Amino acid sequence: MNQAVDLDQLIQRIREEAAGPEFQLARMPAPETGSAGPSTQAGRQAAGAVPGGARASTFDDLLLAETDERFVEQAYRALLLREPDHDGLAAMSKLLRSGRSRSYVLNVMGASTEARQRGAALPGFGLSPQYYRVVRGLGRLRLGPLARGADTLYDAWRKLRTRRRSDRVARLTAAVGFVEQTLQHTNARLGEIDVRVGEIGTRLDATEARIGAISDADLKQRDQIETLRCDASLQRARLNMLHRRLLSPAQVAVPHAAPEPAPAAASAAQLAARIDAYYVAFEEAHRGSEDSVRQRLQPYLGYLAQLPEAITALPVLDLGCGRGEWLRMLSDNDFTAIGIDLNGDMVAHCRARGLDAHRVDALSWLAAQADGSCAAISAFHLVEHLPFEILFPIMEHAARVLAPGGLLILETPNPENVLVGSHTFYHDFSHRNPVTPASLQFLVGYQGLVVIDMPRLNPYPSDHRVAGDTPVADRVNGHFCGPQDYGVIARKAADAPTAEADRLMSAQSPS
Repeated sequence: MNQAVDLDQLIQRIREEAAGPEFQLARMPAPETGSAGPSTQAGRQAAGAVPGGARASTFDDLLLAETDERFVEQAYRALLLREPDHDGLAAMSKLLRSGRSRSYVLNVMGASTEARQRGAALPGFGLSPQYYRVVRGLGRLRLGPLARGADTLYDAWRKLRTRRRSDRVARLTAAVGFVEQTLQHTNARLGEIDVRVGEIGTRLDATEARIGAISDADLKQRDQIETLRCDASLQRARLNMLHRRLLSPAQVAVPHAAPEPAPAAASAAQLAARIDAYYVAFEEAHRGSEDSVRQRLQPYLGYLAQLPEAITALPVLDLGCGRGEWLRMLSDNDFTAIGIDLNGDMVAHCRARGLDAHRVDALSWLAAQADGSCAAISAFHLVEHLPFEILFPIMEHAARVLAPGGLLILETPNPENVLVGSHTFYHDFSHRNPVTPASLQFLVGYQGLVVIDMPRLNPYPSDHRVAGDTPVADRVNGHFCGPQDYGVIARKAADAPTAEADRLMSAQSPS
């Protein structure tokens, strides 16, 4: 696996290696001042400290001097700590011209009495003193050519080693310079990137602020649209009510009409009529259009497909049929549909559309029906309107009236949704109290019906949900933005059909 390179650490490592003993160009120690050493200007000049009198640092540095004259000058400064005199310069130059190597000359100077008195130490001599003694011994033995050959080879070897070391130091120095330059360029680029990131962050904050402003404005606009829609529905309901009043026979003078009812009874009837008109407007404003209601009821048709074929010709009874959306869906799917409702305006609305609807209370109607006479009984948003003293016998009669294998379909607001149970449920003044899924399931089961499904339906739109994919967000969305309604689907045990069901089936079958 590739690892990122730390440029700072790399540069430090190169510097440490270049500063090691192998590559370090050591400096001659500065001569001490005081009584034991030169302190005057002349003394400092003799020590090589005058301007332009720089000394070579090591033995190998001297070997690489550009010219022989330069070599002798630097050798004097390094070993004798002074500038060369005329005789000394001439003597050393003569040795070089006679074929002696620079290494030999350095050893000659280093072995001199003056050099030993000066005590100057030139780093890098290495084995040179031993080599010098060997060459001198060979000369004394009259082996001059051999001595010069050894001298030449030794000098060439020292120069070659020095050049290699210098080249390596130069390469390392160039590498350090390149890395430093690259690092500076990288730092500059990083600075530019930081600036760009800051600009992008600022733009993003501004964009989010604009999105928030647009979202707030959109929510306000939707609220305004909903308010206008409710106002339009209310005005339309009022116009319909006025239209019905204008066309009502009660508004036309009829000779020999029946005696008018007592004032209290007339007042109650008029109030009931006004309340009926109010609920027509309320349905249009808060339950939604008939098309939207039919769309929400669509899933329940799938349950009716599970009815035993033997009872599908029996009627399906809808308690609290309202505007008849479910009755129309049943009729369109070839079921015999009967609806009942206490709201006269709702019943008239259904009949005007060719639906079989009756103005009667659910308990009275069910009580008059024979055992096993219905294939299915439905009640959408009815149970939350009823006191338990009415709801309980309705469930008893529903279980009795259903044919074996028949279905009971109920739907009511879902109090598991906190907003529904604490707020929207109470939009309707005729609502009594929310009915929990557990209580309605138990009530249906108590009547001997088997609950086969309890779907949760109609959640809030996605734009109402809290953003985020976390357990906390899921829990908040489940409690506040989850299904607004739930259903209870229950089946009556498929026992042998009753005699009444057989009679009805025979009466409805073709002869």
